[in-house]
Amino acid sequence: EMLGFIFVEFSKEVTSLQKEFLQLIGDKIANLHALKTNLLVSLPSSKTIKTQEPTISFELFDFLLSESIGFTNSLKANRFLNIQGSAGSGKKSLVKYIYKKLDFQGKLIYLNSLPEQIVKLEKSIQDWTALAENGIIVIESISNLTLAQQRVFFEFIKQPILEPRMIFLDDFTRSKENYIPFQTLLSQHTTELPNLLSLDKTKLKVVIDILWKHLRQINHRPDVTLSEDAYEFLFNYPYKENLRDMRNLLEQAILGSKENIIKKEFYLKLNNSKIKSLDFQNEEDLDLRKSVQALERQKIL
Repeated sequence: EMLGFIFVEFSKEVTSLQKEFLQLIGDKIANLHALKTNLLVSLPSSKTIKTQEPTISFELFDFLLSESIGFTNSLKANRFLNIQGSAGSGKKSLVKYIYKKLDFQGKLIYLNSLPEQIVKLEKSIQDWTALAENGIIVIESISNLTLAQQRVFFEFIKQPILEPRMIFLDDFTRSKENYIPFQTLLSQHTTELPNLLSLDKTKLKVVIDILWKHLRQINHRPDVTLSEDAYEFLFNYPYKENLRDMRNLLEQAILGSKENIIKKEFYLKLNNSKIKSLDFQNEEDLDLRKSVQALERQKIL
């Protein structure tokens, strides 16, 4: 969205593979820019692409937030919103959902590093406001905000002007210090994304089915289905990172299984293969470099 450059620094000489990879990134950025400025005649317009985007977030968040009445209205009527949720619960995806659902015309800006000096922060907020226009500014990890930073944001969000909106992301981490007026105001406009482990089986099955339907579509495997014992495995899985974990599990099955019916056995074999992949068959053949390469390969897979 911005006119500028990307700076990449390597500690060693750049390989031909890295050059090709950077070239692909450059081509992608150039094509996206050309698309936005209508320079690529062969591709559909950006407006058409927007209408063709998968509606997974709409359907999923409509369900997850069905009991959080009026959270979008809160953002319409006010300048800010606080989204609470544990790791992988979909806080950033919810921001995109809100951005599309309310059809904001400005830019969506994510910020995870803020100036500590108050004068610089106030100046930066002015710059972000001008850049976002009537879009959304997202402040990540608000538990890291100092007392002075919280006071600055409090003064900003209590202003009657609506554009741009500001969304704060909260991962339940306790702040070292709290500016009470700021925290009180946030608590009145907070939406909490549920932890998957807190959902009953009926609701969890709906979440699984929504994600499953979407992943089958984008991976071109419309006929693949989940067996009853696979559902039971997914119901009892200890999701540490919520939606992120669940999506990974479902996509692994779609991409890794040749069968049209995914059974619990697939996941059990997957877990066993992960454990075995870290074992060494022969202690006499314990080459450190090969062992590190094997571990890296497994992590990439």
